[in-house]
Amino acid sequence: MHEYQAGDAQVDGDGTMAVAQYPFEMVYEHNGGRWRSTGWDVWAFTRHENDWIAVWRTMQAIKEQPVDVPPGI
Repeated sequence: MHEYQAGDAQVDGDGTMAVAQYPFEMVYEHNGGRWRSTGWDVWAFTRHENDWIAVWRTMQAIKEQPVDVPPGI
C-alpha cells in the first residue's frame, strides 16, 4: 500500500451494537501495477463487557482504476 486516506466516520448504534462507515481512498501495488481504489468501509461491532468487538466488515461501492506512474518511480 502506498497511500491511504479515510474520511469522517458515521456511527449508528444503541450501546450494545454499532455500525460504522466511512469513505476511503487508497493506492496500492499489485502484480507490478499501481491501482487507486475508492469506496466505503463498513464495520459492525458488538459490545462485550467494556470492549467493542468487530463482528463483520465489508467494502461497498468500490471503484478501481490504474494509476499512471512515471518510469523510475
